[in-house]
Amino acid sequence: MNPPVPELQLPAPSLRAGHSAPLPRIAPGALVRTTLVSLPAEPGPAVAFRAALAELVALEKWLAALSPALGDALYASRAGHSEDFHREVVLPLRRAVHNGRDPRPALLHRLDGLPGRVPELRAWLAARGRRE
Repeated sequence: MNPPVPELQLPAPSLRAGHSAPLPRIAPGALVRTTLVSLPAEPGPAVAFRAALAELVALEKWLAALSPALGDALYASRAGHSEDFHREVVLPLRRAVHNGRDPRPALLHRLDGLPGRVPELRAWLAARGRRE
């Protein structure tokens, strides 16, 4: 048993001359009881949605992790194509990858053999296709 806390004790009114009543005390803690109710099973569409959302998050993380290597690989591919192709296709693609944006569809149609020469681009395009 804990000793009484002096700050919490009140002077006791006297019942009779020479006798005093017991001092009131405040409990040092509280007991809280709860009952856990089992949750109902998750419905099928919610399970499918959560799985699709988890896959989307994983794909987005993977695309973000691949972006720096893809930017470097696109820069290194400069020797394999013309200056015009690099300026009109590769540079806008590098900007889109760097900024985390989707490249314009017209740009993706002009890639020609670039995904064959840059494996990181091939993997990035495949992941984007799965994301869609």
